[in-house]
Amino acid sequence: MGKTILIVDDEEIVRELLEYALEEEGFEVLTAENGFQAIEMFGDSSLSCDLAIVDFSMPGMDGLEVCRKMAEMRPSQKLMISTGSYSTDEEIEEIKKNGILEVIRKPFNVSDVLRLLNDQLGCH
Repeated sequence: MGKTILIVDDEEIVRELLEYALEEEGFEVLTAENGFQAIEMFGDSSLSCDLAIVDFSMPGMDGLEVCRKMAEMRPSQKLMISTGSYSTDEEIEEIKKNGILEVIRKPFNVSDVLRLLNDQLGCH
């Protein structure tokens, strides 16, 4: 498949679950445990990722801010946000207005995440 996904989440179990599941499907996976680490990695010109999945609620820098900074650095970057099930439909619509392709509600089903990735990246 050859597509690279960046996972940004402060919960280690979420990062590990997604990393394992995506690697099993042939994706290359990069992980960051917070927004600052993600922006630092993203600023490395040698890093290339096809899509980033960013947790909405993280300490220090929230996911929307991380996505905005990524979009400033690379305007064509494909971005998804993952968020807790407590987010309202109105909040999710507001998030999507910021150029976010999809909002993934936690707890999520890995097969649903894979379907969204395949749809967004044209991998079928």
